[in-house]
Amino acid sequence: MLNHKINEKGLELPFFAGRRINKTPLLFSLLIGVVFGFIGYLVTESITYTILTAIVLFSLVIFIYYPLYLNSFFNYWTMDEDKIMYVSSNSYQQSVKRLLEGLCGNEKNSEKVIFYQDIKEISIVYKRKVMDVSKTFTLTSYAPTAYMPYLRDPFYINVLTKDNAIIELDISLDYFKNQKRTYLSLPEICDYFIGKGILVKDYQNIEQASKEEAKIDKYIY
Repeated sequence: MLNHKINEKGLELPFFAGRRINKTPLLFSLLIGVVFGFIGYLVTESITYTILTAIVLFSLVIFIYYPLYLNSFFNYWTMDEDKIMYVSSNSYQQSVKRLLEGLCGNEKNSEKVIFYQDIKEISIVYKRKVMDVSKTFTLTSYAPTAYMPYLRDPFYINVLTKDNAIIELDISLDYFKNQKRTYLSLPEICDYFIGKGILVKDYQNIEQASKEEAKIDKYIY
């Protein structure tokens, strides 16, 4: 069990945000394979065609669909006393590797670390996507969070390191899944960075929106 500590600025450490890989990709891929395999059998009455259809659809979902959008479905980061641990897949190969590790319960093998002493500044960023899929048709009102999370509005903490590398710590996954803990903790998170001597930029006044518990897109736009 983790030993939680409250730092001088009120942030409970370690602070976890996001979502680890679970068994959902495997179960969903199996479901797609079985459903379309059964449909194929009803059409062709061929066991061979049914098995091939199921295998092909399963493979497409687990090895193509999920890896392509893995960061949208699953990502997380953890703030500790002296560092931030995070996962990020920057290529298809990395996504497949992290997905397989996650399905085996070993996603921690893909974690990366950045120490506060190596961070130059952070900024809080929210971007509204041009297309509002919730108005396309009725059933897509939950599409950005449930079915097509890659259509979510980007919302993240942009970390600029002293060697000018950029790391994006996602907030959108928590926020648009109605898990507001990360969003409402932004003032404490910012204070903690400031306490570490890190410059915090918030051009959109998102921290103030958090303090007021306001809906961010309405507050900004």
